[in-house]
Amino acid sequence: MRAARTALLCAVLLAACRSTPVAAPTPSPTPSASPSPVVSPTPAPAVLAALAVLGDFGYRAGAAPAMVEVLRRHGPFAAVVTTGDNAYERGTDPQAAWARHVLAPLLTGGTRLVASLGNHDEATAGGRHVMARFGMPARWYATVVGPVQLVVLDANRTGDAGQLAWLRRTLAAPRTVPFRVAVFHQPAAACSFHSADPGVDRRFLPLLDRTGGQGVDLVLSGHNHSYERFVDRHGLPLVTTGGGGATLYPSSRALCTGPARPVVLRSTYNVVVLSATATGLRLVALDRQGRVLDEVSLPSR
Repeated sequence: MRAARTALLCAVLLAACRSTPVAAPTPSPTPSASPSPVVSPTPAPAVLAALAVLGDFGYRAGAAPAMVEVLRRHGPFAAVVTTGDNAYERGTDPQAAWARHVLAPLLTGGTRLVASLGNHDEATAGGRHVMARFGMPARWYATVVGPVQLVVLDANRTGDAGQLAWLRRTLAAPRTVPFRVAVFHQPAAACSFHSADPGVDRRFLPLLDRTGGQGVDLVLSGHNHSYERFVDRHGLPLVTTGGGGATLYPSSRALCTGPARPVVLRSTYNVVVLSATATGLRLVALDRQGRVLDEVSLPSR
């Protein structure tokens, strides 16, 4: 099975070509005998909190400094959120210190750092160095930033009974803010080098996708070094933003696994800006040049 997937991945790598969306031509104005009435534009909803999101960035030879600069131009932020693999290759203390230093331009004026653990982070001392350098209170925890509750999980340990019990309690508690966002490393759906994580699919996703306000509004993951957005059968958006600096992976429908429909697949460096207003969450994915890769507005569920 692994040999067949590797062969398919090689074929995708050889055949991959990146498509750029083509904007529709702007129609010519239609002459009018009388002037059109002046309509005042509807003001955009006020942003209550803006969050910067990046993953798989802590790679010294990669594009992390450039991606941090892209985010800096869109700041300031209430929080910087990571989807894991903060410190390549082994999560050592020097690697974690370098990765934390790379984020410094974003962490000014009280901006909080909300990190999750990736598989590379846990390779040394079970992630202890990354947790210390990034100020993580635990392997899994919840925190509130403005109108958003961030539910941070350790997807390296999906079978941990304590984590699952904590997740059930956290999601069952009444919401104190309008929005909930889950953050962890391995994705529930994938169309890239790494397949969808079976533990995330079986144990995390059924809890996160509950209705009646007990689920989440958005899932953010990393692990695949690309940008991918999916929608599961209940409409829950699953976003992989793992293009924060490490070597890119291909992204193709021929590689798709997991219980969700792919919407956007891009093999490019990427970061995400998440803006929370009184009416919803607005997600904008940006490439290395700061161009918009994807944009979607998510009402609260």
